[in-house]
Amino acid sequence: FFFLMIRRPPRSTQSRSSAASDVYKRQVHGFVETKGRDLQVVDKELLHRLQSIVEARKEGEQRMLRLIDDRVNQIKTDLAKETRIRVESLDIINSTLEEDIPRITNSLKNEVAAKEDSDREITKKIIDEFSKIYSAIEEERKTREETENSMFDMLKEVVGKVKNEIDYEKKNRETTEDNLLNLIEDACSKLNQVSTEL
Repeated sequence: FFFLMIRRPPRSTQSRSSAASDVYKRQVHGFVETKGRDLQVVDKELLHRLQSIVEARKEGEQRMLRLIDDRVNQIKTDLAKETRIRVESLDIINSTLEEDIPRITNSLKNEVAAKEDSDREITKKIIDEFSKIYSAIEEERKTREETENSMFDMLKEVVGKVKNEIDYEKKNRETTEDNLLNLIEDACSKLNQVSTEL
């Protein structure tokens, strides 16, 4: 851009000629036209740049929309694939469960039956062992009672024998004492007779 140098008449000049006024007007008019053309050029340039910016923005927005659409389509595809995989996995799990549940149920029933048989066997063994222990205790009690009765009978017999011996010894001692007393009395009588004769 450039500016035209407009020469104005000196301020000190009071009277102006019409020629100078015409020159001044032509210069102003030329300056205005030149500035108008420059402004038109600037406006066109700005309009062109603005259109370029708008088009670039539109292109960027369209490119962004395409990227978003591509991303959305990719996500939809991934979701559909994941859904299909999950459905297939669920079908496999259901099929496996349908096959395994009866087998597991039968296995549990067999295990429960085996456990019940084992519990009955263990219970029978415990009852048998308790019966044996009870029989042994009863046998021991009977044997102890018989032994105690035998010992009591033997003790009674020994006490009876000792008592009989004591009674027999007592009678013998009494008989011996009686005999001694009789002998002493006889001796005393004889001594009295002898002393009387003397």
